[in-house]
Amino acid sequence: MSLLVLLFVVPAFSVCASEESMKSAYEELEMDDDEDGAQEGMEYAFEVMIMNVHDSQPLSPGVFVVHTADLSLNFEGEIAPPALESLAEYGSNADFADYVEGLDGAIKVYTVDAPILPGMNASMPMDFQTSKMPLYLSGVMMDVGTNDGYALLDAVELVDEDGMELSSTTDAENYDAGTEENQLLGSGFEGGQPDPSRGEENIENGVPTEEMVMVHPELSETVMEVVVTVA
Repeated sequence: MSLLVLLFVVPAFSVCASEESMKSAYEELEMDDDEDGAQEGMEYAFEVMIMNVHDSQPLSPGVFVVHTADLSLNFEGEIAPPALESLAEYGSNADFADYVEGLDGAIKVYTVDAPILPGMNASMPMDFQTSKMPLYLSGVMMDVGTNDGYALLDAVELVDEDGMELSSTTDAENYDAGTEENQLLGSGFEGGQPDPSRGEENIENGVPTEEMVMVHPELSETVMEVVVTVA
């Protein structure tokens, strides 16, 4: 596996910026070549703009993946995989990135390593090579002012079955991971929501649950909008 890293990395919840747009710190995790030549074939390039369109809800660092139809990050009606808990409860993306990288159908995994504040956006260039099609883009970022809520970009088509690259604009839906009891949105650390100074304490600061993943019952407004442009 090779790892390409931008020259700067901003730790989770440490961003401070006044511009209306910013380049995100991110990593590209290239998948190992497999026997059927997954890294051969067509070359593709896209520019992905991740926009926080909410007036008060930050987005945490997150994980995005280019994938085939064999992979899905939509866990609605299922128990969330353990790796999702740390992302959904306090915005740590490392475990979930490792989990997604190991899923069948993953072509290339990208991690956004800086939060995106309300009204801001982050740009993520994507390039990859594969013979597989159609291809999709999925991604997860925590809705920070929730106990275990996250925004899901769910399998937006990037490349159709004929190899044509597609541009798109998609509003992500908010989901509840079912791992922590919901309290008042934005109620802070004592309400089970992240305090960046307290690290992994955030995963134990609410009432744990083991419920099915579902559409978030309290956060219906769009937080994450994703614009994909063919480069």
